[in-house]
Amino acid sequence: MADKQIIKILLVDDEAEVLNTWGDMIDRLGWKCFRAPTGEIGLDMFKMYNIDSVILDLNLPKMDGFEVLKAMKQLKPGVPVVILTGLGYEKDRVDKAVALGASGYVGKAMPVKDVISKIKAVLGKK
Repeated sequence: MADKQIIKILLVDDEAEVLNTWGDMIDRLGWKCFRAPTGEIGLDMFKMYNIDSVILDLNLPKMDGFEVLKAMKQLKPGVPVVILTGLGYEKDRVDKAVALGASGYVGKAMPVKDVISKIKAVLGKK
């Protein structure tokens, strides 16, 4: 019963450092972070768990972030997906992702408090 109140975030990125650093940061908030190193694994976790929000890298091997985003939006259109950008703001790619249903973006170099604020905003939290 208490599990329903824990916010579940799915983090999809092929960089182990991002999965570990960001995942630990999310867990320290009292949320549950599911970590996926590939788009395929991320999509499986998305189907398996009642995910509240997704942080998704677009640059993934094999199944890229755009494909993952499309599939997630077909399965559960109400789950917010925040795009994770690497080398700053990639306007064309982020615009394409937003057109596919993404709720916005965060950069890997953003301060932790800004990332948390963005996640809370898409979840409707203050």
